[in-house]
Amino acid sequence: MRKILSLTLAVLMVVTAFAFVGCGAKPAMLGLGVASTVTPTDATVEKAGKVATAVTVAAVLLDADGKILACDIDTLEASLGMTAEGTTVLPATYESKRDKGDAYGMQAYGGKTEWYIQVDNLEAVLVGKTKDEAKALLLDTGYGNDAVVSAGCTIDIADMIEAVLEACANAKEVGSMEGDALSVSIVCDNSSSTKDATPERAGVLQAEFTFAALTVKDGKVTGVVTDAMNAKSTFDTAGKVVDASEPKTKGELKEGYGMAAYAQTTEYYLQAAEFDKQCIGKTSQEISAMKDGTDALVAAGCTIAVSPLVEAVVKAIAAAK
Repeated sequence: MRKILSLTLAVLMVVTAFAFVGCGAKPAMLGLGVASTVTPTDATVEKAGKVATAVTVAAVLLDADGKILACDIDTLEASLGMTAEGTTVLPATYESKRDKGDAYGMQAYGGKTEWYIQVDNLEAVLVGKTKDEAKALLLDTGYGNDAVVSAGCTIDIADMIEAVLEACANAKEVGSMEGDALSVSIVCDNSSSTKDATPERAGVLQAEFTFAALTVKDGKVTGVVTDAMNAKSTFDTAGKVVDASEPKTKGELKEGYGMAAYAQTTEYYLQAAEFDKQCIGKTSQEISAMKDGTDALVAAGCTIAVSPLVEAVVKAIAAAK
Protein backbone atom coordinates (compact mmCIF):
# COMPACT_ATOMS: atom_id res chain seq x y z
CA MET A 1 0.00 0.00 0.00
CA ARG A 2 2.85 2.37 0.89
CA LYS A 3 4.57 1.59 -2.42
CA ILE A 4 1.37 2.37 -4.35
CA LEU A 5 0.90 5.61 -2.40
CA SER A 6 4.51 6.63 -2.97
CA LEU A 7 4.26 5.88 -6.68
CA THR A 8 1.02 7.86 -6.93
CA LEU A 9 2.62 10.87 -5.19
CA ALA A 10 5.65 10.67 -7.46
CA VAL A 11 3.48 10.65 -10.56
CA LEU A 12 1.50 13.64 -9.24
CA MET A 13 4.72 15.56 -8.58
CA VAL A 14 5.98 14.91 -12.11
CA VAL A 15 2.64 15.92 -13.65
CA THR A 16 2.55 19.08 -11.52
CA ALA A 17 6.11 19.95 -12.51
CA PHE A 18 5.30 19.59 -16.23
CA ALA A 19 2.14 21.65 -15.79
CA PHE A 20 4.13 24.37 -14.05
CA VAL A 21 6.73 24.47 -16.82
CA GLY A 22 4.01 24.52 -19.47
CA CYS A 23 2.33 27.51 -17.83
CA GLY A 24 5.62 29.30 -17.12
CA ALA A 25 6.56 32.67 -18.53
CA LYS A 26 8.00 32.80 -22.04
CA PRO A 27 11.12 34.69 -23.08
CA ALA A 28 10.48 38.21 -24.35
CA MET A 29 12.61 40.66 -26.31
CA LEU A 30 13.68 43.94 -24.72
CA GLY A 31 14.31 47.05 -26.81
CA LEU A 32 15.53 50.61 -26.21
CA GLY A 33 14.87 53.47 -28.64
CA VAL A 34 15.94 57.12 -28.63
CA ALA A 35 14.65 60.10 -30.64
CA SER A 36 15.96 63.65 -30.34
CA THR A 37 15.15 67.15 -31.54
CA VAL A 38 17.62 70.06 -31.36
CA THR A 39 16.41 73.68 -31.26
CA PRO A 40 19.13 76.40 -31.29
CA THR A 41 18.53 80.06 -30.43
CA ASP A 42 21.21 82.75 -30.76
CA ALA A 43 21.92 85.09 -27.87
CA THR A 44 21.06 88.79 -27.96
CA VAL A 45 22.12 91.69 -25.76
CA GLU A 46 18.78 91.43 -23.98
CA LYS A 47 18.52 87.67 -23.63
CA ALA A 48 20.79 84.63 -23.41
CA GLY A 49 20.71 82.15 -26.26
CA LYS A 50 20.40 78.39 -25.85
CA VAL A 51 20.57 75.03 -27.51
CA ALA A 52 17.67 72.86 -26.35
CA THR A 53 17.98 69.13 -26.97
CA ALA A 54 14.73 67.25 -26.33
CA VAL A 55 15.40 63.52 -26.00
CA THR A 56 12.61 60.94 -25.94
CA VAL A 57 13.32 57.36 -24.86
CA ALA A 58 11.16 54.27 -25.13
CA ALA A 59 11.46 50.75 -23.77
CA VAL A 60 9.40 47.94 -25.26
CA LEU A 61 8.91 44.31 -24.33
CA LEU A 62 7.97 42.17 -27.35
CA ASP A 63 6.61 38.65 -27.62
CA ALA A 64 7.79 36.07 -30.16
CA ASP A 65 5.40 37.49 -32.76
CA GLY A 66 6.79 41.01 -32.39
CA LYS A 67 3.76 42.35 -30.53
CA ILE A 68 4.25 44.90 -27.78
CA LEU A 69 3.62 43.37 -24.36
CA ALA A 70 4.56 46.52 -22.46
CA CYS A 71 5.89 49.98 -23.25
CA ASP A 72 7.42 52.84 -21.23
CA ILE A 73 8.21 56.33 -22.57
CA ASP A 74 9.85 59.43 -21.11
CA THR A 75 11.28 62.75 -22.36
CA LEU A 76 13.95 65.09 -21.04
CA GLU A 77 14.91 68.48 -22.44
CA ALA A 78 18.44 69.71 -21.81
CA SER A 79 18.57 73.46 -22.38
CA LEU A 80 22.14 74.81 -22.21
CA GLY A 81 22.62 78.54 -22.65
CA MET A 82 25.21 81.11 -23.68
CA THR A 83 25.39 84.88 -23.37
CA ALA A 84 26.11 87.51 -26.03
CA GLU A 85 29.60 87.71 -24.50
CA GLY A 86 30.27 84.03 -25.26
CA THR A 87 29.99 82.62 -21.74
CA THR A 88 27.99 79.51 -20.86
CA VAL A 89 24.81 79.42 -18.77
CA LEU A 90 24.22 75.90 -17.49
CA PRO A 91 21.40 74.29 -15.50
CA ALA A 92 22.33 72.81 -12.13
CA THR A 93 20.10 69.76 -12.52
CA TYR A 94 17.94 68.03 -15.10
CA GLU A 95 14.54 66.39 -14.71
CA SER A 96 12.53 64.37 -17.20
CA LYS A 97 8.84 65.07 -17.75
CA ARG A 98 7.95 62.00 -15.69
CA ASP A 99 10.26 63.23 -12.94
CA LYS A 100 8.34 66.51 -12.88
CA GLY A 101 4.92 64.83 -12.81
CA ASP A 102 2.15 67.34 -12.15
CA ALA A 103 4.77 70.07 -11.72
CA TYR A 104 5.41 69.96 -15.48
CA GLY A 105 2.30 72.15 -15.60
CA MET A 106 0.62 71.20 -18.85
CA GLN A 107 -2.83 71.71 -17.36
CA ALA A 108 -1.93 75.25 -16.35
CA TYR A 109 -1.46 75.99 -20.06
CA GLY A 110 -4.78 74.51 -21.14
CA GLY A 111 -3.98 70.80 -21.35
CA LYS A 112 -6.80 68.48 -20.38
CA THR A 113 -4.52 66.16 -18.44
CA GLU A 114 -0.85 66.20 -17.51
CA TRP A 115 1.86 64.93 -19.86
CA TYR A 116 2.64 61.71 -18.01
CA ILE A 117 -1.06 60.72 -17.90
CA GLN A 118 -1.44 61.28 -21.63
CA VAL A 119 1.67 59.21 -22.31
CA ASP A 120 0.35 56.44 -20.07
CA ASN A 121 -2.75 56.45 -22.28
CA LEU A 122 -0.62 56.19 -25.42
CA GLU A 123 1.33 53.28 -23.92
CA ALA A 124 -1.94 51.46 -23.25
CA VAL A 125 -2.92 51.85 -26.92
CA LEU A 126 0.49 50.49 -28.03
CA VAL A 127 0.12 47.25 -26.07
CA GLY A 128 -0.75 44.41 -28.44
CA LYS A 129 0.48 46.30 -31.50
CA THR A 130 3.22 45.24 -33.91
CA LYS A 131 5.84 47.72 -35.12
CA ASP A 132 3.83 48.48 -38.27
CA GLU A 133 0.61 48.89 -36.28
CA ALA A 134 2.40 51.27 -33.90
CA LYS A 135 3.63 53.32 -36.87
CA ALA A 136 0.06 53.59 -38.19
CA LEU A 137 -1.03 55.39 -35.01
CA LEU A 138 0.91 58.50 -36.07
CA LEU A 139 -0.68 61.03 -38.43
CA ASP A 140 1.25 63.39 -40.74
CA THR A 141 0.44 66.23 -38.33
CA GLY A 142 2.55 64.61 -35.60
CA TYR A 143 -0.51 63.80 -33.52
CA GLY A 144 -2.16 60.44 -32.96
CA ASN A 145 -5.08 58.98 -34.88
CA ASP A 146 -8.62 58.66 -33.52
CA ALA A 147 -7.71 55.61 -31.42
CA VAL A 148 -4.92 57.58 -29.68
CA VAL A 149 -6.98 60.74 -29.17
CA SER A 150 -10.04 58.88 -27.88
CA ALA A 151 -7.77 57.04 -25.42
CA GLY A 152 -6.83 60.40 -23.91
CA CYS A 153 -3.57 61.35 -25.63
CA THR A 154 -3.93 64.63 -27.52
CA ILE A 155 -0.28 65.79 -27.52
CA ASP A 156 2.29 65.53 -30.32
CA ILE A 157 3.56 61.93 -30.38
CA ALA A 158 5.99 62.03 -33.33
CA ASP A 159 9.18 61.59 -31.28
CA MET A 160 7.48 59.03 -29.05
CA ILE A 161 6.48 56.84 -31.96
CA GLU A 162 9.94 57.25 -33.50
CA ALA A 163 11.51 56.06 -30.25
CA VAL A 164 9.06 53.14 -29.97
CA LEU A 165 9.74 52.03 -33.55
CA GLU A 166 13.48 52.15 -32.93
CA ALA A 167 13.03 50.19 -29.71
CA CYS A 168 11.08 47.52 -31.60
CA ALA A 169 13.79 47.34 -34.25
CA ASN A 170 16.50 47.00 -31.59
CA ALA A 171 14.67 44.46 -29.42
CA LYS A 172 16.58 41.32 -28.50
CA GLU A 173 16.57 38.53 -25.94
CA VAL A 174 18.62 39.54 -22.91
CA GLY A 175 16.89 37.50 -20.21
CA SER A 176 13.56 39.33 -19.94
CA MET A 177 10.40 37.26 -19.64
CA GLU A 178 6.76 37.91 -20.39
CA GLY A 179 5.12 39.42 -17.32
CA ASP A 180 8.27 41.09 -16.00
CA ALA A 181 7.89 44.72 -14.91
CA LEU A 182 9.26 47.14 -17.54
CA SER A 183 10.88 50.54 -17.18
CA VAL A 184 12.93 53.11 -19.06
CA SER A 185 15.01 55.90 -17.56
CA ILE A 186 16.94 58.91 -18.78
CA VAL A 187 19.52 60.86 -16.80
CA CYS A 188 21.51 63.90 -17.88
CA ASP A 189 24.45 65.97 -16.68
CA ASN A 190 26.66 68.79 -17.93
CA SER A 191 29.85 67.63 -19.58
CA SER A 192 33.32 68.76 -18.56
CA SER A 193 33.81 69.49 -22.28
CA THR A 194 31.51 72.54 -21.95
CA LYS A 195 33.56 75.73 -22.37
CA ASP A 196 33.17 79.48 -22.90
CA ALA A 197 34.00 80.88 -26.34
CA THR A 198 37.28 82.74 -26.88
CA PRO A 199 38.74 84.54 -29.92
CA GLU A 200 40.90 81.47 -30.50
CA ARG A 201 38.24 78.74 -30.31
CA ALA A 202 34.47 78.23 -30.37
CA GLY A 203 32.56 77.73 -27.16
CA VAL A 204 31.09 74.31 -26.43
CA LEU A 205 27.78 73.29 -24.91
CA GLN A 206 27.56 69.57 -24.17
CA ALA A 207 24.98 67.56 -22.27
CA GLU A 208 25.63 63.90 -21.51
CA PHE A 209 22.60 61.61 -21.58
CA THR A 210 22.48 58.04 -20.29
CA PHE A 211 19.58 55.64 -20.89
CA ALA A 212 18.45 52.32 -19.44
CA ALA A 213 15.64 50.00 -20.51
CA LEU A 214 15.13 47.06 -18.19
CA THR A 215 12.82 44.43 -16.77
CA VAL A 216 12.48 43.44 -13.13
CA LYS A 217 10.98 40.51 -11.27
CA ASP A 218 10.91 40.14 -7.48
CA GLY A 219 13.19 43.16 -7.15
CA LYS A 220 15.94 41.72 -9.38
CA VAL A 221 16.92 42.75 -12.89
CA THR A 222 16.04 40.11 -15.47
CA GLY A 223 17.16 42.02 -18.56
CA VAL A 224 18.72 45.39 -19.32
CA VAL A 225 19.93 47.47 -22.26
CA THR A 226 21.86 50.71 -21.70
CA ASP A 227 23.14 53.45 -24.02
CA ALA A 228 24.48 56.99 -23.84
CA MET A 229 24.69 60.11 -25.97
CA ASN A 230 26.69 63.34 -26.08
CA ALA A 231 24.61 66.28 -27.29
CA LYS A 232 27.26 68.77 -28.41
CA SER A 233 26.92 72.20 -29.99
CA THR A 234 29.29 75.12 -30.55
CA PHE A 235 28.91 78.92 -30.49
CA ASP A 236 31.04 82.01 -31.03
CA THR A 237 32.06 84.91 -28.78
CA ALA A 238 28.86 86.78 -29.68
CA GLY A 239 26.67 83.90 -28.54
CA LYS A 240 25.75 82.87 -32.08
CA VAL A 241 25.26 79.15 -32.68
CA VAL A 242 27.90 77.72 -35.03
CA ASP A 243 26.82 74.08 -35.05
CA ALA A 244 23.94 72.24 -33.40
CA SER A 245 23.66 68.91 -35.17
CA GLU A 246 21.24 66.21 -34.08
CA PRO A 247 23.20 63.77 -31.91
CA LYS A 248 23.36 59.99 -32.19
CA THR A 249 23.73 57.55 -29.33
CA LYS A 250 27.00 55.73 -28.75
CA GLY A 251 25.19 52.51 -29.54
CA GLU A 252 24.10 53.92 -32.91
CA LEU A 253 27.61 55.17 -33.68
CA LYS A 254 29.25 51.86 -32.70
CA GLU A 255 32.84 51.97 -34.03
CA GLY A 256 32.12 55.46 -35.32
CA TYR A 257 32.21 56.72 -31.74
CA GLY A 258 35.98 56.16 -31.90
CA MET A 259 36.76 55.17 -28.33
CA ALA A 260 38.72 52.08 -29.38
CA ALA A 261 41.13 54.12 -31.47
CA TYR A 262 41.45 56.86 -28.84
CA ALA A 263 41.80 54.73 -25.71
CA GLN A 264 43.21 51.54 -27.21
CA THR A 265 40.35 49.46 -25.86
CA THR A 266 37.05 48.00 -27.07
CA GLU A 267 34.26 50.31 -28.21
CA TYR A 268 31.80 51.87 -25.78
CA TYR A 269 28.75 49.88 -26.94
CA LEU A 270 30.58 46.59 -26.39
CA GLN A 271 31.68 47.62 -22.90
CA ALA A 272 28.16 48.83 -22.05
CA ALA A 273 26.83 45.42 -23.09
CA GLU A 274 29.23 43.78 -20.64
CA PHE A 275 28.01 46.13 -17.91
CA ASP A 276 24.44 45.13 -18.75
CA LYS A 277 25.27 41.46 -18.26
CA GLN A 278 26.74 42.22 -14.84
CA CYS A 279 23.39 43.72 -13.75
CA ILE A 280 21.37 40.56 -14.40
CA GLY A 281 20.06 38.97 -11.23
CA LYS A 282 21.07 41.95 -9.08
CA THR A 283 18.94 44.18 -6.89
CA SER A 284 19.00 47.97 -6.92
CA GLN A 285 21.24 47.95 -3.84
CA GLU A 286 23.70 45.55 -5.43
CA ILE A 287 23.88 47.59 -8.62
CA SER A 288 24.36 50.80 -6.63
CA ALA A 289 27.50 49.19 -5.21
CA MET A 290 29.04 48.71 -8.67
CA LYS A 291 31.96 51.13 -9.05
CA ASP A 292 34.33 52.16 -11.83
CA GLY A 293 37.24 49.79 -12.31
CA THR A 294 36.12 46.99 -10.00
CA ASP A 295 37.68 43.58 -10.62
CA ALA A 296 34.39 42.01 -11.76
CA LEU A 297 33.72 44.73 -14.34
CA VAL A 298 37.28 44.87 -15.63
CA ALA A 299 37.43 41.08 -15.90
CA ALA A 300 34.20 41.20 -17.92
CA GLY A 301 35.73 43.74 -20.30
CA CYS A 302 34.10 46.90 -18.97
CA THR A 303 36.64 49.61 -18.15
CA ILE A 304 34.48 52.66 -18.88
CA ALA A 305 33.09 54.94 -16.16
CA VAL A 306 29.91 53.16 -15.05
CA SER A 307 28.55 55.75 -12.61
CA PRO A 308 26.04 57.25 -15.12
CA LEU A 309 24.96 53.74 -16.17
CA VAL A 310 24.45 52.75 -12.54
CA GLU A 311 22.40 55.89 -11.93
CA ALA A 312 20.19 55.18 -14.95
CA VAL A 313 19.65 51.51 -14.04
CA VAL A 314 18.85 52.26 -10.39
CA LYS A 315 16.39 54.96 -11.46
CA ALA A 316 14.70 52.56 -13.87
CA ILE A 317 14.37 49.84 -11.22
CA ALA A 318 12.62 52.29 -8.90
CA ALA A 319 10.12 53.20 -11.62
CA ALA A 320 9.46 49.68 -12.97
CA LYS A 321 5.77 48.91 -13.47
